[in-house]
Amino acid sequence: MRESLRRLASDDGMTARLNAGRVRVELLTGEHITVDVERKATGADLLDKVCEVLDVIESDYFGLLHVQRGDPRVWVDLGRRLSKTFRNEPWDVKFTAKFYPPEPSELRDDQSRYQLGLSVRRDLMEGQTPAEAELNYLENAKKLAMYGAEVHNVKDSDDVDISLAVCAAGISVARDGLVMNRFPWTKILKISYHKRVYTLRLRASEFDEYETHLSFKLPSSRASKRLWRCSVEHHMFFRILLELVRIQPAKTHIRASKLDILSNILETCGYN
Repeated sequence: MRESLRRLASDDGMTARLNAGRVRVELLTGEHITVDVERKATGADLLDKVCEVLDVIESDYFGLLHVQRGDPRVWVDLGRRLSKTFRNEPWDVKFTAKFYPPEPSELRDDQSRYQLGLSVRRDLMEGQTPAEAELNYLENAKKLAMYGAEVHNVKDSDDVDISLAVCAAGISVARDGLVMNRFPWTKILKISYHKRVYTLRLRASEFDEYETHLSFKLPSSRASKRLWRCSVEHHMFFRILLELVRIQPAKTHIRASKLDILSNILETCGYN
């Protein structure tokens, strides 16, 4: 009887290990933590666990990066099972800010603001960050042209190397680090891609009679799709955030509406 119980306990332990995945998370301080999750867990489940460890309440602004085919800046799909995203354990990810609020003071949670500060410092300095991130630092950082922008290298219609920077305010076109043009979300009517070509359809201005189409070429169709998804996610996130603030101005954070936001983003990107 005892032997049977020991065998049963051993089998249960083996089953638990087989059903669990081990994730190694690099934090913004440079430290690493290990998180165990169920194999059927999604990217959102993992992000929630990491934010819980860090006491970050406003988790909607953050995301997880992983390496895919040599590209170190691929966002973990929050709606997809981790077991379908990763293969060999441990699964390695980096915790970082994904959506940078145009006004850092909008973050009411100290830990969320602290983590955002670390992310901004890392983006600017690409080195080890100090232990504290002051709100004043963020207030100065937001004035920089590339604050909170996710930059993608593209070629314009003349085959010139330029960059498209996606952020809370819209999409900027930069060359040699200098911003040449800015397109706020209200100016952009449609964002699309086909194979390697990414296209913006812009609203006609008071001086233009017709809409404008701008096309950019990326290194691959995968890179084109990644830029398209980044653009759609940012547009949806901040549009929904503004609507939530308008409806519920007294809310100090948007965590309660997280599922609605993710659902809208994923549906728009064609993942629902």
